[in-house]
Amino acid sequence: MGKKHISSLLLVAVLFGFLALTVKIYRVEAQLQTVYIRANGDIEPSWVPIQRNGDVYAFTGDIEVDGDATGMIIERDNMTLDGAGYSLSRSPSLVHANGINLTGRSNVTIKNMEVKAFWDGIVLWNSLNNTIQGNNVTANSGFGIALWNFSNYNTISGNNITANDDDGIGLDLSSYNSIHNNTITAHYQDGIVLDAYSDHNIITRNKVANNGFGIELYDSSNNTIIQNNLTGNINYGLLLYYSSYNIVSENNVTTSDVEGMFLSYSHYNLVNGNHIENNGNGLTVGHDSSNNSIYENEITKNEYGIQVISSSNNTFCHNNLVNNTNQVASSNSINNWDCGYPSGGNYWSDYPERYPNATVIDGSGIWDTPYLIDGNNQDNYPIIPEFPPFLILPLFIITTLLSVIVTKRKTIVDPK
Repeated sequence: MGKKHISSLLLVAVLFGFLALTVKIYRVEAQLQTVYIRANGDIEPSWVPIQRNGDVYAFTGDIEVDGDATGMIIERDNMTLDGAGYSLSRSPSLVHANGINLTGRSNVTIKNMEVKAFWDGIVLWNSLNNTIQGNNVTANSGFGIALWNFSNYNTISGNNITANDDDGIGLDLSSYNSIHNNTITAHYQDGIVLDAYSDHNIITRNKVANNGFGIELYDSSNNTIIQNNLTGNINYGLLLYYSSYNIVSENNVTTSDVEGMFLSYSHYNLVNGNHIENNGNGLTVGHDSSNNSIYENEITKNEYGIQVISSSNNTFCHNNLVNNTNQVASSNSINNWDCGYPSGGNYWSDYPERYPNATVIDGSGIWDTPYLIDGNNQDNYPIIPEFPPFLILPLFIITTLLSVIVTKRKTIVDPK
């Protein structure tokens, strides 16, 4: 073959290689705009890495959209979007555009994906009976997950929601939702916030740590907040603000810099069975909060155990106040500090020190000298704590064993 012919072939090969490189570069530089799942089930654009199998739409690779685009808009009901461990993101992050948007949708499940670098990560607007489960929602500029405008009866569970610039989970005008078993950390504002008539929601078994505020309710009522772990939040572990008829029970609230729990302009709430330890202040009831029931809480090692500020007609009963720098403070308030006799009042760890001459009333476990708070407030029936039930059996076993050992030694030393 002649050299000229060989040179021509080489030139053709180089040209083909250049064209291929040009096509490849073009594909990389082409920016993906918003992904749609249409009401009829179509995926647009069709070439994105999503595989449809009936009503299940599964990622087969990461998806990154342009900085001006919403990530995904779902227009279909009764479907599952399965991230299969892949991510939905945008680059660069330029405008107020959200990751996944559901408007007027129902029975949609979003699971197993990472959603990052949008404004709000996942947004539901007027959407019912949807599930957001097992996702990693991180590094968004606003909310991690937001439920707006009558998004009711939804479930948010098992998600890792971290380091979004504003709040982890936010509800506004949204009720009857379940928020459970999520890990919500490192937000500038709230871990979870319920705002503007977000009522009848259940918030349970979440880990809410190292946020500006742990859980905040603003003008929201009849919610249940139970068995959450609220730790290391900068301002308040839990704040009720203009919020009434809520149940706050069995939560662990620790190491908040300012307040463990704060009730402000809030009424008829039940706060019981919570462990409140090592916060700036333990529990504060303030700003005309009334008719709240504060029962059976363990309040220990805080700067102030309980503070009451300009709030009356609340009842504090069967709480354990242990080794707080200041057990209690009250100003401009008149409250009930016991449940009468023989039910009793509260346990104060400094009681024997303050009242060394007090005696027990007829073996009742109640001291005969009231615990004085100020001129308008006193616990008339301060209690002596009983052994916790879980200690009874071990103590019985130890006592029995000691009795047997003593009997055997006596038999050996002085046999008869």
